[in-house]
Amino acid sequence: NAMEPLLTLRPQHEWHVHVSHIWSSGQDQAANIKRNLQLMLPGCLVFLDVDDLRDATRLEDYVDQSAALLLFLSRGFFKSRN
Repeated sequence: NAMEPLLTLRPQHEWHVHVSHIWSSGQDQAANIKRNLQLMLPGCLVFLDVDDLRDATRLEDYVDQSAALLLFLSRGFFKSRN
């Protein structure tokens, strides 16, 4: 119908989606995912660590503050500490 979707957030969320990736093999692709989500869904709030991470010790809080978690599975993802 060519109408933009209504994007809502619950009070406990700051972002619609948190893009999780491993820096060594997925950083560029994760940035592309964020850009494309924002192009296709204007107003979509996407957490990406290189843009939004203010305190690395609070990584779990950032995940909790996201309505959805998108995992970009690239080489080494499951071997990462984070």
